[in-house]
Amino acid sequence: MAQRRMFSKKIVETDFFMEMSPTAKLLYFYLNMSADDDGFVGNPKTIKLISGATDDDLKILIAKQFIIPFDSGVIVIKDWKIHNYIQKDRYNQTQYLDEKKQLLVEENGTYTKCIQDVSSLDTQVRLGKSKDRLGKSNNTMSDKSDDVIPYSEIISYLNEKTGRSFRTTEAHKRFIKAR
Repeated sequence: MAQRRMFSKKIVETDFFMEMSPTAKLLYFYLNMSADDDGFVGNPKTIKLISGATDDDLKILIAKQFIIPFDSGVIVIKDWKIHNYIQKDRYNQTQYLDEKKQLLVEENGTYTKCIQDVSSLDTQVRLGKSKDRLGKSNNTMSDKSDDVIPYSEIISYLNEKTGRSFRTTEAHKRFIKAR
């Protein structure tokens, strides 16, 4: 892991970044300094304690999409490739390869978490071939629990494409579920 890190003014001097608490901003800087050469941090809770930040500060960074969390507890800095360029002769690949496989690098250099891996789809339901035909009531969709719908990922994608900062609220969840 490198001993030096860069920070892009395109990210850290935005109003969106400046609206955060000083401890949330400090935590963001500490996480960036502790990240490996691909922007992954395996011990975000330890870094939170070192920086004097709170759980809420970590949640703010996730909610404002400055970091992307994984189920394993690892996080990645969303704008890592905007902040840092590592020369090939100095680059050390991350040890978090499973998490890295779940990411796409957008044209602007930001990481985006894949909502669904198309190659892993086993079956596809086609119109006219399923048990439930159009015009018949299909209760299976309404019976699905909310945790099946990836609300935060959908809102993240919407924010990225629109340049807005929608949050995962109950109202937004209803709109997404309706579609």
